Amino acid sequence: MELENGLTSRGIYIFVSEFISHYLGSIAVPLFFVFSGYYLFFTPKAWDIKTYQKHLTKKARGLLIPYLFWNLLTLLLEYLRLWVLSRSGGETQPMHFGLDHVWTALTLPMDFPLWYVRDLMIMHLLAPLLLLAYRHLRAGAVLLLLANYLLCQHWYPQLFLSLLAWPYSIFSLGGYLGLKKIYFPDLFREMDGTLGHVPSALALDYARLHVPISLPRIFHLEYLPS
Repeated sequence: MELENGLTSRGIYIFVSEFISHYLGSIAVPLFFVFSGYYLFFTPKAWDIKTYQKHLTKKARGLLIPYLFWNLLTLLLEYLRLWVLSRSGGETQPMHFGLDHVWTALTLPMDFPLWYVRDLMIMHLLAPLLLLAYRHLRAGAVLLLLANYLLCQHWYPQLFLSLLAWPYSIFSLGGYLGLKKIYFPDLFREMDGTLGHVPSALALDYARLHVPISLPRIFHLEYLPS
């Protein structure tokens, strides 16, 4: 269906769905790590051994047990699927079961959408080290982790914490803001006032770089119907 000015209903649908799924949706996981770090350090804690053990026990109930349950269930269902295929004469890979397979299933993880839960558990384990970095380096700790992420991402993937560089750097940013009791809306209002709307400009620049990829589909310029 073609609308006014060359618009197509399917082109609009593709643009809206891709904008929500890929562009708008891409900020969900980064914000998840930012807010996790923020609320972890926002609440005052003594951070002695007893407090740390109590914190890990709480996270084990809320994160580790569900993580283990869903990954082991997924692994069990996968082996059940392979067993059914082998019994029915269908082509399948050889069935092997060992501790190395269980370990791989839990660390990848087998239920792949739970990778961010795996990384979050590691963040909580390393929380005392992050707090120590805050005390000695202050905001420099966040800058170092961000620099480590950029180096791992673009030049030297073998550097320290290469696999956790992205979530750890974002988690550390939220943790520092929480430790300093910085309220997010006030932070952005202050940045907009002092930096000449730089945050807003960066957001618009992100949209300028990514959204135009889908714009031609709305105006029926590059969209070829199947």
